[in-house]
Formats: sequence, structure tokens, C-alpha cells
Amino acid sequence: MDKCLLSTLLKKDVITECDGKNLGRPSDIELNLKCCELTALIMQEKAFFSFSNKACYKIPVCDIKRIGEDVIWVKER
Repeated sequence: MDKCLLSTLLKKDVITECDGKNLGRPSDIELNLKCCELTALIMQEKAFFSFSNKACYKIPVCDIKRIGEDVIWVKER
């Protein structure tokens, strides 16, 4: 896959390569505006209750192993 729309990327599940754990879907992305490159996927921790605040964390682009048709494979975090 050479190109991907942002809307398509945000609909893909993020899966850890080593154990197949589903981390959810990216909530946002981080871009380096100087070179127009993706630098990280922004993820939100899964919350038990819908009204609780969810902590955000980043998955750096170096940890993305593969972007497939339906999922994004990442290194274990």
C-alpha cells in the first residue's frame, strides 16, 4: 500500500504484531509539517466507563510494522 487517505487510516484497527492484541483505532495522527511526514498515531486508552477521561498515547511511525487492508500492525508497546 503506497497511499492511504486519513479517513481510511483512522478506520483501521491497530494490532500488536507479537500477540495480536487489538489496541483500538487511531483517534488522530501527528505530522511533521516541515517535511510533511507522518510521525505518530495518536491512540486513546480504552476506558471502562464512557464518561471517564481517556489518556492518550503515541505510537511512533518507527513502531508501525505494516499497514494492511483492514489493520495496522505495530510493535509491542
